[in-house]
Amino acid sequence: AKLDAAQPVAAPKSNVKYYLGAAGIGAAAIATYFFFAGGDVPTNTENPITAKTTTKETTITKKDSKTESQEVNTETNSSVSNTSENNSTVSNNSVNEVESHLSTVITGDDNRGSASETSTNTGSNNEHGSTTSTSTLNQNENHETSTNNSTVVEEKKVVLPTMNDLCLNESVSIHNQNEVEIYLLDAIGNVIKTIPAKKTAIFQPEIVGNYALAFNNEGSIKSGSNFQVNRIPDADFTVDLINKFDKGLPTTHVEGISGQGTYIWKADGQVSNGVQADLHFYEKGNQTIELTVNNGQCQTTVEKSVYVENDYNLMAVNSFTPTSTQPSNTTFIPFALTQRDVKFEMTIIDGRDGGIVYKTSDASLPWDGTDIRSGRRSETPQVYVWKVVIFNPAPNEPGEYVGTITMN
Repeated sequence: AKLDAAQPVAAPKSNVKYYLGAAGIGAAAIATYFFFAGGDVPTNTENPITAKTTTKETTITKKDSKTESQEVNTETNSSVSNTSENNSTVSNNSVNEVESHLSTVITGDDNRGSASETSTNTGSNNEHGSTTSTSTLNQNENHETSTNNSTVVEEKKVVLPTMNDLCLNESVSIHNQNEVEIYLLDAIGNVIKTIPAKKTAIFQPEIVGNYALAFNNEGSIKSGSNFQVNRIPDADFTVDLINKFDKGLPTTHVEGISGQGTYIWKADGQVSNGVQADLHFYEKGNQTIELTVNNGQCQTTVEKSVYVENDYNLMAVNSFTPTSTQPSNTTFIPFALTQRDVKFEMTIIDGRDGGIVYKTSDASLPWDGTDIRSGRRSETPQVYVWKVVIFNPAPNEPGEYVGTITMN
């Protein structure tokens, strides 16, 4: 009904019955509290306590050789309140800690950006009648999800053999101990030989240059164990085929013609260095001369054979005449003993009875035909045996020589 402004306003209805109802409910709640709490009522009053727990969890799922990592941050608000007679929210006992975890696992592109909500309310009465409520919420609007994409490439563990530098045409065995094949690369990276797993290959380079061993790693060739193939020096020499004597020794002259590196000569137990050398052969027959040329990285050895026509006999003559008018023909001593600086002993022996006719250790005192047993010159013609013992022979030289001499 429409009231006139001049009319008095109707008196408000009484709310007493509502107050009485609320008081009754409050009294019932207090009675219930005392019933379950055993009658202990805290007297101090404090503000409600709110515990905030942050949980960080990372879940990693591998798909198609890729690893997706996600870190999900969740915040959980736990409110714990104790109700007392004075509507206070404090308990003398410690507040139970509540942890809530939310884990989101993304396993593929189709699941990215999805949100999940989890809400859990748990009520329990402890010995003081406290109630705990836990709520967990994860939404894309309120939480940032960080995803790191990475590709894991597991490199094959391959052990390449250690290689030393080689010389041209030098053979080497390469053993592959791996479970995968390896490759031999030339200077420009071309594969020139494949060595299967657990196999051995022989490599004999025919070209000078740089080489390397390599393996296949996910379609990419990775090289290592580099080595070099070096040039070999030339080795050749000439031989003076005319037998000559130098200071009483038989001498064969040799000379290298390659012109590079160092030279080492070997022949009949002798060793000599230099581009040129004089070699001494003491026996008749074929003799081998060996030359090795080294350029600091590689070496080459070459051999040649020469023929020696006569045995070396200290350049002794086979006869002499004590009464000759030629002074050089009136005495006997091997000529090499007069040219060489050696310690020796020469003995002249009578072949008829084995007696010693003459003995000397001085190259300036040759035998003149006198028999030391009688002090007289022996009858002519007569053949005698001579023997020379050298106490300091040259390398590979015999220490004793024997021959015959005819005295006319």
